[in-house]
Amino acid sequence: MGFGSIIGTAIAIVVLMAAGYLLIGGVTLSADVTGASLKAAADLENQKLKTELVIDNVGSNASDNWFAFHLNNNGSTKIENITKMDVIVLTTGINSSAYYVPYRFPGEDRALYWTNESITANVAGIGDAMNPGMLDPGEYVNIIIHNDDGFPSNTAWVQVTTPNGVSAATNVVIT
Repeated sequence: MGFGSIIGTAIAIVVLMAAGYLLIGGVTLSADVTGASLKAAADLENQKLKTELVIDNVGSNASDNWFAFHLNNNGSTKIENITKMDVIVLTTGINSSAYYVPYRFPGEDRALYWTNESITANVAGIGDAMNPGMLDPGEYVNIIIHNDDGFPSNTAWVQVTTPNGVSAATNVVIT
């Protein structure tokens, strides 16, 4: 009888040690995953803080159903995939409407879309020399918004949001 209680106690101690080991392993894994998530969130916030966008040089042609503007990257973070930027247009006035404007890739047929004519450095004559196809600091992209059906109003508000969550907006008079 005495030997059975010793074996039972030994088994209970081994089970408790295994449970404690699993508990400590789970807590350690949770702490690692939480730490990695917090670091990723901090990195994204840091990118946002280093990104600054400005819209200028707005132009339009109501008879051809388009308006255009320059989106300047005045920050210190490059925008890697400009085709993934979100463009929202809100026309104002009596016939106000909100539009999500998708990027138009070559060969696609859309009535409402935006395209980029070119990426140019703010320094004259350089063009898109560094990181072609990316909007680097000190460069601007010429964005053209087309609507084959026309815009229901001659005034609008446009907002461009980058993949990292930074946006710029301006008012547009479509003439």
